[in-house]
Amino acid sequence: ARRVYTIERWKSLLDEAEARFKQLRIHNVTSKCADGSKGWKEQAPFDRIIVTAAAAEMPQTLVDQLAVDGIMVLPLGAERGDQVLERVTKLSDGSLKRETLVDVRFVPLVSGALPEEDRRAARQLREVGNG
Repeated sequence: ARRVYTIERWKSLLDEAEARFKQLRIHNVTSKCADGSKGWKEQAPFDRIIVTAAAAEMPQTLVDQLAVDGIMVLPLGAERGDQVLERVTKLSDGSLKRETLVDVRFVPLVSGALPEEDRRAARQLREVGNG
């Protein structure tokens, strides 16, 4: 891809990913710590969107940021129920073509980025576990 945008709600995970991008000399990735369920409207529309946490229902905010003929792949379903991986294509009339690909199990898509104090606490817990 010419350019990739990624959103991570955990600052510590974002820091690790950015360090890995640098180490691997990957320069086409722009990242930020934020609420992934809201997408990145300043960079929309997107040709492709990959969601790596399960939404209970189709997130309209992300659908709105998908370009015409764009494809979004995302897990859908309840946190403790059945989940499926879907491929969604946005058609020229704004409607969606939905295809179920496979049964899956993902963590839930949670709204909101973590407050700084939660980020610090999570980092401290990780450091204790690695120490």
